[in-house]
Amino acid sequence: MWNASFRVDDTPPAVLVGAGDPIIAGTPPWVAAATPASVDAVDGGAFPVGLASVEYRVWTGTWGPWTPGPVSFPFGAVDGLVHIEAVAEDLLGNRAPVENASFLVDPLPPATTLAVGVPQSPGSTRFVTSATSISLSAADEGSAPVGLERTEYRLWRGGWSSWQAYVTSFALGVGDGLAYVEYRSVDLLGNEEGVLNETLVVDDTPPVASATPSGSVYLGASDVLYVGENVTVSVSAVDPGPWASGVNATEYAVDGGAWSPVGAPIPVAGLSHGAHQIAIRAFDRLGHEGTAGLAFFRDSQTPVSVPEVRGPPENSTLVLAATDGGSGANATFYSLDGGGWQPYTDPVPVAPGDHVVLFYSMDRVGNREAEQEHAFTVSPPAPPTPPPTSANLKPVLAAAFAAILAVFALVRSRRISSRRSLVLGLAFASAEAATGILSLVVPALAIPPVAGAGLPIDLGILLAGLLLILRVPGKAPDEGPEDEQEPEDEGPADEQEPEDEGRADDQSTEDEAGS
Repeated sequence: MWNASFRVDDTPPAVLVGAGDPIIAGTPPWVAAATPASVDAVDGGAFPVGLASVEYRVWTGTWGPWTPGPVSFPFGAVDGLVHIEAVAEDLLGNRAPVENASFLVDPLPPATTLAVGVPQSPGSTRFVTSATSISLSAADEGSAPVGLERTEYRLWRGGWSSWQAYVTSFALGVGDGLAYVEYRSVDLLGNEEGVLNETLVVDDTPPVASATPSGSVYLGASDVLYVGENVTVSVSAVDPGPWASGVNATEYAVDGGAWSPVGAPIPVAGLSHGAHQIAIRAFDRLGHEGTAGLAFFRDSQTPVSVPEVRGPPENSTLVLAATDGGSGANATFYSLDGGGWQPYTDPVPVAPGDHVVLFYSMDRVGNREAEQEHAFTVSPPAPPTPPPTSANLKPVLAAAFAAILAVFALVRSRRISSRRSLVLGLAFASAEAATGILSLVVPALAIPPVAGAGLPIDLGILLAGLLLILRVPGKAPDEGPEDEQEPEDEGPADEQEPEDEGRADDQSTEDEAGS
């Protein structure tokens, strides 16, 4: 009896379609371009006879051809939905139903955008301030984006910082100069964006503004700046430093008025006499403001000159005094009696007579006084007033001295019985009287002055007369008068009397005077 055994395999193979890593779960799951897809089959049943064939095809918009498997292949740079169909047959012809698996292929990295806030100045170089906000936004690209995992950035301010996750907007920090921002994003499949770079320049320095007057100006006391009619104020502004964004606008305001853009130099001619202020402000392209100011005194008044003649007629001078209510008088010019113009520096001597002077003054900012004319007369000097005369005491004094001489001679002649002393005394008395009379016509002999010639002459005559009268010798008691007892030719005999008689007479005279 024959016995045969058989293995029955009616079970078709099991088809396996799958994907490796990276893969993100979903319906369908997301895979990357490099994610491997796999197609395989396993013959099923208790007694699998074995595989005869495995085939697959891929749909990426259209179906591809059936291709023998099993196989493993990357999904590739397909952006979007991918279907894989696979079928298997065992050696007995058991054929598995077509197995279909779908995948979303995301081969693209995210795209990150950097946004610069305000203030900023765009251009070939983008200027920002240290406080300008920098923000990053990223989106996963492609038809089937899996989604972002992270966005990160780093800064260069002379050196690179470490990479850090972007959470919120950030600023570049203080310090003028160059700055780089590098940034990138990664999706959930690990698709990494290439590093992007943004170049920025930080400018935190405001412009420097200035106001410069030109024309007739004068810096007076306490640094007060006086300006004249022709003065204009030039305004300039510069944005300093090697990383400057540049001046964007410059404006000015006069005495707190409205702001106006700066154009041509600012004239001051229309301003009133007095103190004024021009305020300046300049803005760079980031809005930084620099300010300046110019304080000045607008001098619109001319000096005032006043002529005055001073001094006595014989020494008169013309004085020109100038005053000014602003910058101050600077110079005065005059023309006297039709002469040429010349600067006034000192009082001008003027002779007696009629005169006409033309004059004007200028202040320190060029304001000129209108030409003035002044006519004046210098009177001739009055004749000299004779000095007051005092009473001439010389005749009185001479008369007194003459009386003293006459009385003394008379007394002396009686005591010594000598007419010679009387004659001599009268002679000196006559001389005294003569000097007194002469002093009436000869002022040099008048008294006063006491120190003049009159008093010494009188005293000299008086003393000489007294001395000579005292030296006249006397006569004996028994002798008669000289004229009766002695003939005229005996005159010399008196002169030849012995010395002892003269001495006796002198002694007796002294005795009488003593008694």
